[in-house]
Amino acid sequence: MKPYHPQDVPLDGPWGRDICHGFFDVMFKQGRIPIPEGAKLLEVGAAEADFVTPLKTLRPDLHITIMDQRKFPPRPGADAFVLDDLLDPAVFPPASFDVVIACSVIEHVGIGRYDDRKHPDGDTIAMANIKIWLKPDGVLYMDVPYRPKGESTAFRQYNEADLQSRVIKGWTETDREYFAPPHPDGPYVALVLKP
Repeated sequence: MKPYHPQDVPLDGPWGRDICHGFFDVMFKQGRIPIPEGAKLLEVGAAEADFVTPLKTLRPDLHITIMDQRKFPPRPGADAFVLDDLLDPAVFPPASFDVVIACSVIEHVGIGRYDDRKHPDGDTIAMANIKIWLKPDGVLYMDVPYRPKGESTAFRQYNEADLQSRVIKGWTETDREYFAPPHPDGPYVALVLKP
């Protein structure tokens, strides 16, 4: 698929002005992120913006847990709050969630940018933990900065080889979209994955 043009990524949708939540908005409105009725949903990296209150307004049937290692302000749409680390597989029991949402999170795990523990394979470990926490028929929506030519920056950005070997190896990809917003992190890829 060809990248979206910047004007195709909403910045005034229900999710606020976070560009990555705009990617979710595009795919959610198109019905490309399967969220079953009454699903238990986990949003990781919740400190940046209140993503879950608008989601709960649209989908009051969901049980929403939010998680971040940083303190965050109240999120009225959340049913549970967890202050913990994506590098710890014991945070949740296996098969706890039907859906996990990770908007612009995985590329940051383990680099210490947000006072998190440093680990060179933080992204790979986070993906393995999310897989443990998802039910076998669960769904992960995620987006990460995507640099097809492999240019590097201060934090992780993925070319296709890195994406396949570090992030989605062992997952089943069910959908993908490329976004090219006017964002300092450059283009993104949004993925819908199954364990």
